[in-house]
Amino acid sequence: MFLDLPAANVLTKVKTQAELMAAARKRRQSAAKTAQEERSAQRRETEKDLAAALARLAQLTEGTAGSDQESLADLAAATMRLAVTVVDRQQAWDDLMRVHRQAKGQRQRDEKLLNDVRESAIARRLFHGLDPTTCPRCDQDIAADRRQLEREAHSCAVCARPVEGDETPEDVLAEAEEREQLSTQA
Repeated sequence: MFLDLPAANVLTKVKTQAELMAAARKRRQSAAKTAQEERSAQRRETEKDLAAALARLAQLTEGTAGSDQESLADLAAATMRLAVTVVDRQQAWDDLMRVHRQAKGQRQRDEKLLNDVRESAIARRLFHGLDPTTCPRCDQDIAADRRQLEREAHSCAVCARPVEGDETPEDVLAEAEEREQLSTQA
C-alpha cells in the first residue's frame, strides 16, 4: 500500500514513542533487579548467621568448645531466634515477590490498554484520511452519488454505513495514561 508523507510522519512518531517506552521499561526492570539483589544479599547474610550458629551448637554438643563456653540452653534459644528470623524473612520475601508479580502484571495490562487506545486513534485517523476510488474487495468504481452522500450525510462511500467522529475522546486517553502511570509506580 502506498502511504504519502503525512503517514510517514505518523509512523516516525509511533516508532519514537515505542523507543521511549522501551527505555522506560528497561529502567524499571533494572531497578527491580537491584532491589531483588539487595533482598537476596540480606537473605544470604541471615542464612550465613544461622549456619554459624548451627556450627557453634554442633561444636558445643561435641564438647570441643573453648573456655568461653555458653550454656546449651542459651545457644538453643539463639538458634531458635535465628530460625524464626529466617522463616519470617522467607515469608516476607515470598509476600513481596507475590505483590511484585501482581503489580507487574497490572502494569503490563495497563500499558497494553494505553497502547491499544493510542493505536486505535492513529488507525482511525489514517483510514479516515483515505479516499478510495474503488471498492477494496471487488475493485468496482465507487459511484458519484455515494461520494456525495459521504460528504453530505456522513455515510461511508464503500459500505454506506454512518461515519462517526473520533470515538476516543481525550479523557479516555488521559484515563489510560493515568492508569498506566499508577501501575508503573506500584
